[in-house]
Amino acid sequence: RPPRSTLFPYTTLFRSTATASATITSTYETTAIQAVFTKTSGTLAGTATLQASLDGTNYATVATAATVAGAATYTVTDVASQSVIFIINKAPYKYYRVSWTGTGTMVGTISATILPK
Repeated sequence: RPPRSTLFPYTTLFRSTATASATITSTYETTAIQAVFTKTSGTLAGTATLQASLDGTNYATVATAATVAGAATYTVTDVASQSVIFIINKAPYKYYRVSWTGTGTMVGTISATILPK
């Protein structure tokens, strides 16, 4: 196995009700992905969803049974900064992303980091 490393520091500006996502590549058996949501202005809200792909183009929501905490979604609330960590057992996919679909009027950022285990 390669040494542990942060493979993906990435920030995408998120505005209004558009969708923002952060894409991560993993070749490890178990993977932890931390997404951080930071408020710039407005009222943050919406749902972040952990998704996976075999080809890096077509993504589907990761089954909750594949995660340690049994959750593949996270509800974003109106605070200055918040984060969620998704841990995927046996990480069978090569590509992962956290997709954030917001509601209301807001400006914020999403960033994600992967830590292979």
